[in-house]
Amino acid sequence: MGPPLWDSFEMLLNTKDRAVTDQAVTYYRERYAEKGMYENTLIDGIESVVQELAAQNIKLLVATSKTNTYAGKIVEHFGLMPPIETVYGAEPDGTRSDKTELIAHILEDEGLSAAECVMIGDRKFDLIGARNNSVRSIGVLWGYGTCGELEAEKPDFLAERPEQILEWVTKSS
Repeated sequence: MGPPLWDSFEMLLNTKDRAVTDQAVTYYRERYAEKGMYENTLIDGIESVVQELAAQNIKLLVATSKTNTYAGKIVEHFGLMPPIETVYGAEPDGTRSDKTELIAHILEDEGLSAAECVMIGDRKFDLIGARNNSVRSIGVLWGYGTCGELEAEKPDFLAERPEQILEWVTKSS
């Protein structure tokens, strides 16, 4: 979800000073760990799409710039683990917060071929990471990215509703 925190705070605070962005990340994570990570809601239809993909024996993984600690708790909180098998996120120091690096790590760790995978994301970073690893991609229009942002990265498919992911994946496999 979204770009690495350091990148976001560089932009928001208009600074490249790592000490400043480190402090901003620390403050953000203090609140996030306490309650922020649970201030979300599932998009209508996501749970049934995840369940149906799993029923089709499709391996489901999460690739997020959020840290492993938070990402796993969020997926568990919403009752999506299982069918989501593993959550891959960034390390607290920012390692693997870049989607290209993270997806490469997942492919290697899971022993997956890029040709058998699809990255689904709501920001350009997701689609760029997929492309840089020769992974197909689906841009979703209900997240933080805009249609223009996603279209500019030329995903294999743009989904307006969760059930369209299921339709596309079913046709493409």
